[in-house]
Amino acid sequence: MVQCHQGPLVLMMVLVAGACVKVTYPGPRRPSTEVATIEGRNVAIDGIDGITINRGERLEVLPGDHLLRVHLAIVTRIPIYNQPIRITVLRTSLERELCVNVSPQHTYVIVPWVDGNRWAPLIADGASDRFVPPCSGGPAPDR
Repeated sequence: MVQCHQGPLVLMMVLVAGACVKVTYPGPRRPSTEVATIEGRNVAIDGIDGITINRGERLEVLPGDHLLRVHLAIVTRIPIYNQPIRITVLRTSLERELCVNVSPQHTYVIVPWVDGNRWAPLIADGASDRFVPPCSGGPAPDR
């Protein structure tokens, strides 16, 4: 269930933020003190707990462990000879699974660690920008 509330201020915020919030739990929407949000930066979230996600959506989740399906999605725009023409390069990958444990009132950002042809999704706490470990049983980075 995707919830985008109408109104000029909310519409402006959605346009600036670029995405709606996907509520991933059943029942009525809960207060922000009871939920966490998850989003990807240069990582597309394809699914959470068996639910398929549309690209660009921020997820609103209940506290606890969640299994994400993600893939690398780095977009680079390169100007050509100072012209208005640009080349867009999309670096992508196959899906990977990532277990994340979330606490209420936190935003978690999934970012890529890239080394040549290897990559791994990392979890950052949006407030502190500190990395947090995946849940036990989460996948190990590519070796």
